[in-house]
Amino acid sequence: MSFKEYMKYSCQQMYYERIFNKLYCIYNASENKTDNIWDKIIRELSNIVIDEQDRLISFDNLLKKSDIEMIEEIDKRITFLIELRGRFIIYLLKKHHFTTL
Repeated sequence: MSFKEYMKYSCQQMYYERIFNKLYCIYNASENKTDNIWDKIIRELSNIVIDEQDRLISFDNLLKKSDIEMIEEIDKRITFLIELRGRFIIYLLKKHHFTTL
């Protein structure tokens, strides 16, 4: 299994720069962070394919700036990624009708 296959099967494709930027743009364009915007983001994520040119995201450019706004932006991005991955996993579990013990 390749690393990119692993990332896909472990629901981590949102950690690629191109994919993250697209989804984060949708998120930021919405004033209300309701379930509807999350549904739109999940649908978009479901249709995205990792390609060979995709690179993992990096927040290095934000870390080089030491002001509080950049730290808040990093926190916002990390929170977005954590929530997105959790919602995506739940979506996949419901979609495939898996049951838990």
